[in-house]
Amino acid sequence: MKLKILIVILALAGNICIYDAYALGVTCLDCTDSRGNCTSYAASCCAPCGSGSGGGCTDCNSTAWASTGTAGHESRTEAFCVLGNCSKAKTYRCAAEYYGKTLNGTSGCTKCPSPGTSTAGENEDITSCYIPSGNKFSDSTGSGTYTGNCYYTN
Repeated sequence: MKLKILIVILALAGNICIYDAYALGVTCLDCTDSRGNCTSYAASCCAPCGSGSGGGCTDCNSTAWASTGTAGHESRTEAFCVLGNCSKAKTYRCAAEYYGKTLNGTSGCTKCPSPGTSTAGENEDITSCYIPSGNKFSDSTGSGTYTGNCYYTN
């Protein structure tokens, strides 16, 4: 039986999520075109194009988030296993204290206004920036302390 696979890639808060098709119960890939011709003969393809062997991956681990070398930008290698084959993809996000969306790890992230911060990976626009609880403030009308996170608005 040929199974169609849909590997879902979502761009949420600058992250790319890739689902492990094998873990979802997929045992082989449909490697045929609309006319039934084989487009690949890989072992992961269903018969008649391949053996559809499936299996798990070894040494298929994602890396931790780390700076790309450009201020406010982070990257990691996402590893995912499909039918015994480990595939890896580079993903990017804006670091804490920054907001925006980066597709290349070198542009797209802007520093939150001081003394603001943000949560890495959950910071696509300025409304993700906030002044942390406990920060002190003062102006011509008086002073005080933020008792909760104070988020920026557009």
